Amino acid sequence: MRSLVLTTISMMTLACSQLLPVPDPVPVERDAGPAPCTTTEALAGRCIEGLGEGLGCPTTSFSTDHTWANETVTLRFVERGGTGDGQSASAAAGTIVDALAGIADEATILLGAGTFDTPSQLPAQTTIIGRCAAESVLTIKPNSLITRGQDQLLRLWGLKVDASSISNEETAVEFSNPGRFETHHTRWISGGNAISVQGTAVVQNVTFGTVEHIALGVTGSLSSIIVGDNHFLGPISGEGVFLGPISGEGVFRLSGNTFGQIDGNALSIVDATSSVIVGDNHFLGPISGEGVFLGPTSSDFSIQNNRFERVSGSALVVQDCSGGGSIRDNTIIAQEGATNGVGIAVLDATDAALSITNNQVINATQAALMIVRSSAEITVQGNTLRSTRLPQEVGGNDVFGYGSLILDSGHINLIANTIDNHPTAGVPYDLEQWGNYIRRNDLSGAFAWLSENNIYANNNQHNEVSQHTEDHPSTEEREPPSPRPGEPPLPTARQSGRAACGDGRTSGSELCDPNDPDTQSVCTPDCKLISEQKSASGRGFSCFVGSRHQIYCVASNQRAEILHPGVINPEFPLRDEITAPTAIDLGVHRFVGVAAGSNHACGLNVSGEVICWGERSAGAVGDCQNDQFGTDYVTVKKYLSNNETSTLRHVRSIASYNQTTCAVTQAGQVYCWGASDTGQRERDAPANCATQPAQEQLQSIENVSVGDQFICARSTTGSIFCWGRNQELQLGSRIDEPCMPNESTSCSRIPQRIGIPSSSSTIATGKAACAQDHESRKIRCWGPSHSFSLPSNIQGSQIDGRGFLPDLLEGQEAVTHVALGASHGCLVDATSGDLQCWGEESVIWAGETTQSTALIPKRVPVTDRIRLMTVLELTVGHRHTCTLRDDRVVRCWGYMKGETGIELAVERNPELYGELP
Repeated sequence: MRSLVLTTISMMTLACSQLLPVPDPVPVERDAGPAPCTTTEALAGRCIEGLGEGLGCPTTSFSTDHTWANETVTLRFVERGGTGDGQSASAAAGTIVDALAGIADEATILLGAGTFDTPSQLPAQTTIIGRCAAESVLTIKPNSLITRGQDQLLRLWGLKVDASSISNEETAVEFSNPGRFETHHTRWISGGNAISVQGTAVVQNVTFGTVEHIALGVTGSLSSIIVGDNHFLGPISGEGVFLGPISGEGVFRLSGNTFGQIDGNALSIVDATSSVIVGDNHFLGPISGEGVFLGPTSSDFSIQNNRFERVSGSALVVQDCSGGGSIRDNTIIAQEGATNGVGIAVLDATDAALSITNNQVINATQAALMIVRSSAEITVQGNTLRSTRLPQEVGGNDVFGYGSLILDSGHINLIANTIDNHPTAGVPYDLEQWGNYIRRNDLSGAFAWLSENNIYANNNQHNEVSQHTEDHPSTEEREPPSPRPGEPPLPTARQSGRAACGDGRTSGSELCDPNDPDTQSVCTPDCKLISEQKSASGRGFSCFVGSRHQIYCVASNQRAEILHPGVINPEFPLRDEITAPTAIDLGVHRFVGVAAGSNHACGLNVSGEVICWGERSAGAVGDCQNDQFGTDYVTVKKYLSNNETSTLRHVRSIASYNQTTCAVTQAGQVYCWGASDTGQRERDAPANCATQPAQEQLQSIENVSVGDQFICARSTTGSIFCWGRNQELQLGSRIDEPCMPNESTSCSRIPQRIGIPSSSSTIATGKAACAQDHESRKIRCWGPSHSFSLPSNIQGSQIDGRGFLPDLLEGQEAVTHVALGASHGCLVDATSGDLQCWGEESVIWAGETTQSTALIPKRVPVTDRIRLMTVLELTVGHRHTCTLRDDRVVRCWGYMKGETGIELAVERNPELYGELP
């Protein structure tokens, strides 16, 4: 059961609930004379008098009239004070242990009146029959939990099962493998979970009282599960029924049950591939979670003839269904003084058709019916959607009351419904995010909308309203509803949904999930994408990751290998000029990071794979192929052994410079490919495949930065290691080992730890390197003292004319960004927000007109309007700089090289260079 508990999904509620008491059952008046019996219990032939355990006690000491008692030769009798061996009613045993002496395989036990402890071991096939639940009590304690194995049997009838002494993590009755379980006319109380079963189960006419976690849990491969005519009165601290994951050919049927005071969901069904039928149940409440939550499910389902009253969350939620199903003839009416959430919510429905028919939803909060992110054909017909209410705490942009709210859903038939008395609008149909979901290719293209014969009244003068549909053509002749002219869009709470972060699947509105193998390397624990490098610059171009996870590049319009991957003989414009940010066609991939080399670029996609395109010399694209002429995008592969390769997966960050690219995996391993002039990669490793350099030194690495013939990596503890060229102290030390085959150049193939007194948070590399202190956010830089790759205000002195060892910048406080190029660099001051640059040709880099160079960081002059906007991205290329501020405008200046090799000057003055989507 622990595994079941751990997989329980905590569902988000849409409104709060005032807990109302559940009335106690009316006691049976036994001395009022016989009443006509309308229902007879088949197993014992007695009249059912009311609630699940309300079955009359027999006139004899034992229920010998029970059908099960006549099915076995191993029948044992147990009564309070008994002294016999239990083989007959006249020689009843005093305990169950005494009665089972010598029995290992099969036994049927008849209990008399009294309280009886469960033994620590029961026969593989066990049946226990009490006189009735009012008089026979079976006690389950922590040292006598009932556990069942493969193909074992347990049947319980006419009992009160008292497991109040067990803990929250324990389960009174648990099937660890598929078996057969039945319980009828029993009353359960438990200090933990009550029942967890697999295989075949029948739970009928049972009453669940106080349960400190889940009352009934069902999981595994099913042959048949029937849960009928039970009373989940509570208080139940977890779910009433938790079902899943389930599979197999069986059917789960839950019908005729009453759900009372439950803190979680009354019924949760997750990961279902078996058919599900939920019918004729009464969700009386108060229920703090959802009434019914179903999803994901790939099989058919039917939810029908249920009644929902006091449910604080949504009454009925279906998410991620792909097998088709029916929601019909349900009644959802919030009682006076109670607060309901959404009435019916359908989220992420795909593939097979879904029908929502003849339901009555009255007094729901915010929306009677909500359909979100669904591409399946959904028919909404003959429903009454009436009188939604605003949340009790009114405020913010998400306050609304709709009959039906339809968001990003592509095939809707709205037919003959009554939709009235909604304070905001009847039906808003909104496609704002249509086509923009990372992992939902089905949510794109044309949509189909059909609305006919609906009856509207008192909907704030807005019966059907269309929003954001102008770019999405309809496949139907009938036009979608018209937008409201001149008015702001209606509020829609667009993140509505039940995508459960951490459930191991990326679904719904989630961008990623930390337990989903496909997205875990780029995902935070709260399901947000890790985007460590959203901009990068090469020789004459800069690229950015847009808000919709596409890559956009700025370059000469002649740079086909960057702007048009794989296009053969493109038609160039007559004039060689710089483009605005241009979307790069990289297929269905969506990206979280980007890296740029001299003439190639790479993107890190949301599945943790690296996609590269552009010039392929020196193995720059890392696809393990020897093609030197293509420019199409390819997936980076890693070299295994004996010429075997596989796709490089689970990458969390990437970086490039010139013809070398490196990646860091979720496991903290570094892989590099491309050029290795000075030991960036292993000496004998193939250049066109990703391989691990210096595996023993590089452990628990978090990110990497590639410079000019050297590489630096930062560990999870903030330590920095660099390797490669050290001619100008790029490795932050005086190491002077010769490189092979060029022995006149100093380098190191072994990563050298940079001597920095505090942990670092980021690294920047070009011809030189800088690292930012984790706490102070000041930067320490090291490397060449020539070529203006570093400013001259580094504390400390040059070493042998080669360069600087790591040290702070004189007078420089905290920074938010730093970027280094070949002969200039830039930073953003954290206090003022000013962009400051240094290097050659300062008339371009920093605005100075009286000198040809800027030796220390100089403020780049911009208008006050631009200066007050935050710099989101700063990227430096070979001879140009680009920024992205929070107005989403890309501004570039410097020189960019065209196809002919001529560098095009990009002036710094134009205020609007291009907007990044």
